[in-house]
Amino acid sequence: MYNKPSLLLLHIFICCPLLVLTNICISPWQAHIHATGLSTIPSTIFQDTNLPTFTLQAPASGTLNFIITNLDDTTVLTGVTHSINGTIQLVLPLQSDGYYILNIANQHIPFGIVPPVSGNTQSPFGVESHLEYNDSHLAPLILAGGMRAVRGDIRWSIVEPSMQGHYTFSLYDPWIASMQQNGITPLITLDYTNSLYDNGMTPYDTSGYKAFANYARAVLQHYGSAIKALEVYNEYNDHFSNGPCAKNPACYVQLLQYTYQAVKSVRPDVTIVAGAASESALDWFERLFQNGALRYADVISDHPYTQQQTSPPESGPLDQQMASLETLIKRYNHGQPKPIWLSELGWPTCCKHVTERQQADYLVRSVLLARSAGVRKFFWYDLVNDGSSTTDTESNFGLLNLPDSSNYYTPKPAYVAYAVLAQQLNGHIFTTNHSNPPDIYDELFNNDLHVMWTPLAARQVTFVTPWPVTVTTMTGNTKTYTPTNGRISFILTQDPCYVHGFISAVLP
Repeated sequence: MYNKPSLLLLHIFICCPLLVLTNICISPWQAHIHATGLSTIPSTIFQDTNLPTFTLQAPASGTLNFIITNLDDTTVLTGVTHSINGTIQLVLPLQSDGYYILNIANQHIPFGIVPPVSGNTQSPFGVESHLEYNDSHLAPLILAGGMRAVRGDIRWSIVEPSMQGHYTFSLYDPWIASMQQNGITPLITLDYTNSLYDNGMTPYDTSGYKAFANYARAVLQHYGSAIKALEVYNEYNDHFSNGPCAKNPACYVQLLQYTYQAVKSVRPDVTIVAGAASESALDWFERLFQNGALRYADVISDHPYTQQQTSPPESGPLDQQMASLETLIKRYNHGQPKPIWLSELGWPTCCKHVTERQQADYLVRSVLLARSAGVRKFFWYDLVNDGSSTTDTESNFGLLNLPDSSNYYTPKPAYVAYAVLAQQLNGHIFTTNHSNPPDIYDELFNNDLHVMWTPLAARQVTFVTPWPVTVTTMTGNTKTYTPTNGRISFILTQDPCYVHGFISAVLP
């Protein structure tokens, strides 16, 4: 846990004809990071322990109307604010968790109110961040979103750029330091090629394998105990491998073996993560296992993207894909399982892929399906949009929008949904699946927590219970329902909801 010092003002500029947003009063977790000596990141994300406060600069004195809408585009708050000498102090009497839009002076500013989440470093929830160009000061937003781990690559070609055996890590040092100071666990991916070895192609001979292993060892020697897990390569079964070893499982296992042995010789405590396959490629995994990969892996990772990143996670279905992978592991590992991590999964909010609301739905539903199948860790791809293009798929996977010229971050609904998910599941253990596909999903956790949704059209169900239940929506709004004659009628939608309380049956 971290302390909650006083509020801090950040300067944010949004240029428009009628209004300039100059200050956003941010929540305590960002002030905490300031207290540790790190710079904070301007954002419109607040914790629900404080009222969202905006200080706005207007060109002249006068009045302005404002409207707050939620994810359903329903108005939740309206008001009139006054500009005094060109400054407006807008304190919103709103502390309900959720995703909102502040509509004022022709501006539509997304903001999120999120619950505080325990600082449990063993949390299964993580996110991908591009360490080469994402701001290392994003740590407070990662924590506020309920994430406690970051997957990022330290690229071979960058850290060993011009002379064999000479390494430089200055590009990555700020991120590793920031994660250390904020209790965030890094999962470092080792990739791809290096022009100094094997003609710049994916390692294909002994000298290349040894050089890759030496680079892995150099990462550990430089960062020491800050690194506790290394993932060997990224999506080797896709276009990221080339040359004589392109997509070759035997080559990957050779690379894995050299890396595993080099790492364990200096740091036997480091977890070696292997696989990182593009999509849920069981045939690829089987060929890896046939070549002995399981001897050199502590964890198996997968990237089970759905077709064209448009289909929902139930289309796999994701839980059955993970169960099939575990069965395959046991077949080649003397009946014993190995932990499975989803080290990358996401949906882009553009280009006929998914809407922002669907992205939030699919995030929560994929986590729940994965957890029900025994997946230990989940990393969303990715933290921040990679670009501003609305037509480029790769630019739109983020939980956060890319900061504009004013350099402030605004959330997508998925960011708020991830924070609520982490808070709702904190301390709960999955126990059983009461789902009735294809239209009713009901994941049961201990202490009478049901997480429910339908991937199809909204439909009514009946909770059989003698007592009231409390329902929290995907973005954090909470309501209590009281039974009539032992029954509660409820509408399930594609947005997962968290139902707290004893339920003896869910009737369709």
